[in-house]
Amino acid sequence: MNSSNQNPFDTGGDSDNPYAAHPQLTPLEADVLWEYAKLSKVLKTLCGMTRTLSETPSEALLNQLRGLERQMGLVLTLFKASLWAVVVDGQEEIEQAEAEEDRGDFRDGDRDASLSQTGETTIRLQHPQQRYQPHRYDDDSIYEEESTM
Repeated sequence: MNSSNQNPFDTGGDSDNPYAAHPQLTPLEADVLWEYAKLSKVLKTLCGMTRTLSETPSEALLNQLRGLERQMGLVLTLFKASLWAVVVDGQEEIEQAEAEEDRGDFRDGDRDASLSQTGETTIRLQHPQQRYQPHRYDDDSIYEEESTM
């Protein structure tokens, strides 16, 4: 078998158990020690492979990460621009509504219905001061009318 095609975690099987012929060990103890030895070999191989991977980064992985970093930068820039446009549009709508209210060029009884950003419909009276002015009665005029009757 070619060594390049060989599994790096292959432990060689049970035929190479050096503990099987030991006179002071039972067969079960020999098998357990052999499994621990194989596990130790696999862990050492794994540790060596991870050390190699961590010391020399993969060029393909680095190129992919650079491309991803560029794309994320573009996405962040587009997100900031979109957010800025939404904020500016909202401020312009508020300023326009305030300017219209300051001009007072609406007819009496007109209502302005607008759809807000959240989808709620807002209705406001164009001349709210007329609605909230309390009606004042002149007590003298009431008595005068009663006295003439």
